[in-house]
Amino acid sequence: KGSKLKWLGRSLFKAHKFAGAAHMYSLAIRACPADNKEAAKFYGSRAACQQKLGHYDEVVADCSAALEIDPAYGKARARRAVAYESKGELELAVEDYMM
Repeated sequence: KGSKLKWLGRSLFKAHKFAGAAHMYSLAIRACPADNKEAAKFYGSRAACQQKLGHYDEVVADCSAALEIDPAYGKARARRAVAYESKGELELAVEDYMM
């Protein structure tokens, strides 16, 4: 089920339907065991949707959730840094950029 939701989310994202894509990734997160590295990817993908929508608090939350599951997930750390920077939280952005 998760892979089908991931495919739907990716398709919606490519079509610039970011809110719909975020919803699909939310469903994928719920369908996946919380500690599964695939869940980290779903959080990261939902964060990408939120970033496109300008929802930077949600980007930070999703990237942080992804990093709790997979601390080595560099794309989530970089996306969170950009979100912090967009929010004017430069010290936090620098911390993420330096890791």
